Amino acid sequence: MAGNVTSVNFSGRFKKLNGTVALTATRADIIRSLLTVGYPSRRAAVRVVGRWRERMLVAMATGYLDNALNTTLYFRNLEQSEKVGVSFLLGEAFTH
Repeated sequence: MAGNVTSVNFSGRFKKLNGTVALTATRADIIRSLLTVGYPSRRAAVRVVGRWRERMLVAMATGYLDNALNTTLYFRNLEQSEKVGVSFLLGEAFTH
């Protein structure tokens, strides 16, 4: 997935951040980010929670996001209460 990010009104030494840049991400990028949500590294997450968390997050990303990083029909058909946790984790991963 490619998207454009536009930054404006930075001044001083951050002025070079002003402008528009293209950012790209893949489902693999999102999975890597998901694995570290709430932890400093994937290993730290596995050490604290266990391997099941890693498997669950990989399954979540592949089941709820297509290759273009759009939500799948399966995700869109979840009940609202089920979408909350998934949306939080995906939002954190995309922000990362």
